[in-house]
Amino acid sequence: MKYQLNHLADLAHKILNSNSRYVTNKKIIERIFLLDREDNLEIRLTVIDSYYSTQMNKRLFGLEEIAEVLQNYNDDDLRNHINEFLIEPTKGVVFDLYQKKYGINKQGKLRKKAISLLSKYFYFLLKSKFPIYDDLGKASYRLLSKNGYIEASSINEINYFKKMISLNHLTNINDFEKLDNLLWLIGKISKGSFSILMNKEKYQSITKRINFTGKESSKDVDLKIRNFMRANFQHLDFFTADEKYFLEFVFSLNNNQK
Repeated sequence: MKYQLNHLADLAHKILNSNSRYVTNKKIIERIFLLDREDNLEIRLTVIDSYYSTQMNKRLFGLEEIAEVLQNYNDDDLRNHINEFLIEPTKGVVFDLYQKKYGINKQGKLRKKAISLLSKYFYFLLKSKFPIYDDLGKASYRLLSKNGYIEASSINEINYFKKMISLNHLTNINDFEKLDNLLWLIGKISKGSFSILMNKEKYQSITKRINFTGKESSKDVDLKIRNFMRANFQHLDFFTADEKYFLEFVFSLNNNQK
């Protein structure tokens, strides 16, 4: 059966914005963006970095340096630059911000770019009308490409935003929030990372059915959960029909995971 990506994007948006930790975390970040931005830039960045695990807090002075750079633009000006980037993502202010390196390591050397964190900042500044850059997005894009849902092509730091802008249009999703929800949810399920998708009670009702030794790595735990879900999700009554449909789609993808 061939699934329609625009329909799946609608489902992903519905699933994630129901009773999940994802929507709770998102609402917290959105509330922070409603506060006066004066002296609030670093707080915005810190909260996004924390909830999305972009690891910027592990770079010395990284968050401070990004805040200092963003301080050069008020929110309205930055929104205009972001919209210009969506038309031409290979030049302009946003492109230049992506090319800079932020923070240093303990030896005092420059670390690296902050495309992931900045893209998430722009996403919330534009009220979800911007593509998020992260490893889940790239992995899900490759998975869809490998399975024939989109034209086979490579995706990397250089062409990522062009690919996402094109994908949003060609699939008739036409909504960067729903596109991000689709790719993010595919990525999470493929990895076996389910806790963000449900409340504590549901999550524990799954984990108590799995035989953990207590010696597994985090990756091995995810793999055990993924394998259990693949075999049993149709029989778990707390999943809705929409959730089961989406899970069936993800588990139908050939991702070479054992």
